[in-house]
Amino acid sequence: MSSSFIFSLFLATLVFTNERMIHASSAVSVAPDLPLGEINVLVLTDVHSWLAGHGRQEENLNADYGDVLSFYENLKTYCDENDQDLWFVSNGDFVDGTGLSIPGDPSSLVPVLQKMPLDALTCGNHELYIDDTVDYMVRPGGWADWWGEKYLTGNIQVTANGEIQQLGHLYRYLKGKHSNLLVYGFLYNMEGACESITVEKVDDVVKMSWFKEALTREDESIDAILVLAHMDLKDPLVTVIRKAIREIVGDSMPIQFITGHTHYRGEIELDDWSHSFEAGRYLDTIGFVSLPTKATAMATPPSTTDGPVENGFKHVFIDANKAILAGHLGIKDPKDMNTEHGLELSEFAHRTRQKMGLLDQIGCAPHDFKARAPLDDPKSLWGLYKREVLPKIFFKEESDGIMFVENEAWRYDLFSQSPLVVDDIMAVAPFNDTIVFIGEVAGSAILELNVSLNERKGSLPHYILAGEIDNKDKLYDMYTHDFNVKEVVNALKKTVPDQEYEPKTTETTSTLIWLAFVRENWPCHGELGKDAPPIASPPATLSSYIFQDDDGIATESCPTIMLMMGLLLMTILLYCAFGCTKSTSTEFVLLDPKEDCMEAQFEDRVEK
Repeated sequence: MSSSFIFSLFLATLVFTNERMIHASSAVSVAPDLPLGEINVLVLTDVHSWLAGHGRQEENLNADYGDVLSFYENLKTYCDENDQDLWFVSNGDFVDGTGLSIPGDPSSLVPVLQKMPLDALTCGNHELYIDDTVDYMVRPGGWADWWGEKYLTGNIQVTANGEIQQLGHLYRYLKGKHSNLLVYGFLYNMEGACESITVEKVDDVVKMSWFKEALTREDESIDAILVLAHMDLKDPLVTVIRKAIREIVGDSMPIQFITGHTHYRGEIELDDWSHSFEAGRYLDTIGFVSLPTKATAMATPPSTTDGPVENGFKHVFIDANKAILAGHLGIKDPKDMNTEHGLELSEFAHRTRQKMGLLDQIGCAPHDFKARAPLDDPKSLWGLYKREVLPKIFFKEESDGIMFVENEAWRYDLFSQSPLVVDDIMAVAPFNDTIVFIGEVAGSAILELNVSLNERKGSLPHYILAGEIDNKDKLYDMYTHDFNVKEVVNALKKTVPDQEYEPKTTETTSTLIWLAFVRENWPCHGELGKDAPPIASPPATLSSYIFQDDDGIATESCPTIMLMMGLLLMTILLYCAFGCTKSTSTEFVLLDPKEDCMEAQFEDRVEK
């Protein structure tokens, strides 16, 4: 092998290793097309651990958490340079969505989430179902302590170490260049939280002294109010909060509600000077709102019969797509949007998923399956589960088994654009519910139960009945998921009041059933349960290029080649030194000098 080839390899490596730094450090001109106003807010809601985005299977949603950070940092720099206020908020539900969020153990997810420089956030319902998750959040130095006064949970209390305390803080003020923004955080009137959590009624909380105190403090002059409300944008509780505020501060105080929970895009004006905004789910949307100050509201003529008031509330729903995000910044090449911190965060999330085995390939889907498609649709995920998954994996030869599964058990579609990895299945079945045996139940009772459980109508039954009832007098082994045991058993007792049931857990979970089905039934390239070969492989290993002479005989040494290899190694070491050690330009540090430089972790960058 000639020294010229090795030198070319060296140059190519030098270019490759520096490409990341070039795009992370290049100065780029930002000219946002967003409707920037007196107060500007960037919004995430219901991320549900989708930090890696959707790009593997949905190319149009190829932005990840790091891309969002890059977008924010560019926009923040522009706003700072142009003397405008920009805030960044998240509206709860960070668990239950992908494999990064193991039920009851958010320890792999939280370190990634904590790298986003949020100014305020609140709590969703999904954080509050499992005691272990709550314990992790409230432990010393945990989630609540990390965010400090930024974590706003006005109506959530937790019992920890025998004491009842507020989960987070009640409110905070965000003081910008030209405005002072009061921020509240609320959860809807949730029922069914774990034992350590008490969710107070919003109707009661807005009557408490602290709520009024936040609005009337003499040392705080409020220019507008931001309410992080984990509830639907039209939830009646939004009106409860708005009216409670209006009674104290009057009709001209701008109020912006940031809502969520119901997983769609929407917005509505509530009165002349209040607005409700909901920005999607699963990191499919980055929301943007701008709002006026009270001074502007006071100087604006009121609405008339000729039309509504020009109140200055603006909004944009931004698709989580790299090109679209860059476009909103006036940047043509999405790579030019990248910031150093954004690239590091993307890599951090990717490495975490790799270490957890979430990117291990397990099979290939024959076509897409839709979670909300009707049961008789060939692309129905639930139809697949009924027809093939349960019969082949759980019931097998047992013809007398049936299962009731709530239609929210599967949270996302199953795609065929790329080979399936573990995380694709976790996205479909993130809860990993234990399968519970209820008992032997007569076919007639099961059919009656199917009616009573499905009084709510929709494109799908509220509970899917899997299994065939071919004899009303026959006894069937009935199962459900552990999350639904109480509801199913209570409904069954109304159907068969004289029968007692003692549910028993099995060793099987909902997620394991799906994983087993894909591994055993959906081959890639004719191979079951194995990683398919890579799309493209190098023709030979690096050593085969370096240590063979022209006759293909291995050589022991070559001074020129060794010199080139030394230069190559030096390049890599320099890259690690610049990209992974602490300096004034980056806060990405190498924890263990023996590890590969990409095993680095973030330092604390969130301002307390």
